[in-house]
Amino acid sequence: MLEVDSIKISVVIPIYNVELYIERCVRSLMEQTLENIEFIFVNDCTLDKSMDILQHVLEEYPARKKSVKIIEHKENRGLAAARNTGLNNVTGEYIIHCDSDDWIEKDMYEKLLRKALKTCADIVVCDFYDDYIGYSVVRKQPFPQESQECIKRMMNGELQCNTWNKLIARKLYERTKIYFPEGVNMWEDVSTIIPLCFHANIVAYVSEPLYHYIHYNTGSYLTRMNQSSLYNLIEALELIEVFLKEQEVYQQYAGNLCFMKLTVKLNLLLGSKGEQQKKWNNLYSEANIYIWQSTYISIYWKLALQFAALNMLFLFNIMAQLGKVLRSIKSR
Repeated sequence: MLEVDSIKISVVIPIYNVELYIERCVRSLMEQTLENIEFIFVNDCTLDKSMDILQHVLEEYPARKKSVKIIEHKENRGLAAARNTGLNNVTGEYIIHCDSDDWIEKDMYEKLLRKALKTCADIVVCDFYDDYIGYSVVRKQPFPQESQECIKRMMNGELQCNTWNKLIARKLYERTKIYFPEGVNMWEDVSTIIPLCFHANIVAYVSEPLYHYIHYNTGSYLTRMNQSSLYNLIEALELIEVFLKEQEVYQQYAGNLCFMKLTVKLNLLLGSKGEQQKKWNNLYSEANIYIWQSTYISIYWKLALQFAALNMLFLFNIMAQLGKVLRSIKSR
């Protein structure tokens, strides 16, 4: 078997307004036990001091200097475009993404690479931590070896479609010509990982949480849900549908896809009101029969979706307002 130090991996790190978090992220990258790593930082025209902090931290790791690339976007192009810029500049045999407000365990990349070399997997996945203020929750991600089952579980909401806990063989990107959909900055990973998994020959799993996904960055795409983000969800879902139809497997996954449609619909309804909410409530009506079969959506929100399916949006909105109050109380 090949030695891990003879194989290079490339890490793509988009940067945009993360000055409060980037130092911890960069230190966790620079202190990886794996030596042969290429770090590609993509500055998507950040408006804060993120790049100054990055440069300052890098000075403390001179041994890593030759392994670092910093690429500057001339204009803000969004998360998907930043990921693609990174992909277009990688030289490693394996590729992984890291969000610059998160951080990783020191041996994450070594463990993922060892698993990849041992199993000849195209994709290696690990568990991760959901980090909140004061506590963390381990999220198990037991990806099966069969790509078909992986896709179904991701669509069902049982497994996550994040890019940052998945080491992917560069040859898989090259063979499939799959890139992130530029302009789609919410669920851009969903519309990319599902096609990549579809084409993967082997998927391997490391049963250990190695990535820390933080939930308290108020400037992240996830916490800044706006109208553009909501349209991104619709676009991402459409891209997945188109992909499945092009591969002539749409019917095989149609039922599983309905669980994703419910997740999108819930976000659309929570983020809109008035006529726009009524319009979006008519979307994905075929998914309504799956409301009570979902294992990912809580009973509370299943009930809210059921009210929406019965065109009782006033009751949905009462539950939405109550949900905000409950989350506020829980976060104190």
